Amino acid sequence: MKHRYDISSNEDGSVLVIAMLVLVLLTLIGQSATTTSSIEMRIAGNEKAYKESLYRSEAGVRAATQELMDETDSPLLNDLVNTPYRNWLHYDLPDPDEANIAQSDTNWDPANNNSGQILDANNRYIGEYVRPIGDLDMNNERLHEFAIWGRSERNQERVLLKIGVRKRY
Repeated sequence: MKHRYDISSNEDGSVLVIAMLVLVLLTLIGQSATTTSSIEMRIAGNEKAYKESLYRSEAGVRAATQELMDETDSPLLNDLVNTPYRNWLHYDLPDPDEANIAQSDTNWDPANNNSGQILDANNRYIGEYVRPIGDLDMNNERLHEFAIWGRSERNQERVLLKIGVRKRY
């Protein structure tokens, strides 16, 4: 007597195959969730580093602006043409091209004494006298324009911030 073996009626082990498929699926979902959270942690870290550098460069710009605004008389402008004022404000920057100010380390190197420092050596500011601005005011004071840059390098982030300042002397 021959016994026929019907493979479709034998369901032994099918639960094991289904369980293995579910485990593989759950493993893939867990791995993608781990990868996604790891990438998001790196993004958040980069954003934190950028914001920190931005705020540090803003601190440099604000310090320079405050120092400029605290100056009360015009000898600043008379001395500026002949010699740099303090060490960060210049009549003519060594590398005045605005695109190169961020890249030119000679403008920012503390050894060259071209820039001011706030917080630490990687957070510096530099200023340039741009021009006098004509006005119709009858008194002796004239409006003058300055450009002030702040630069911060921290955690492999370099941020350059520029503002324009006008002051009457």
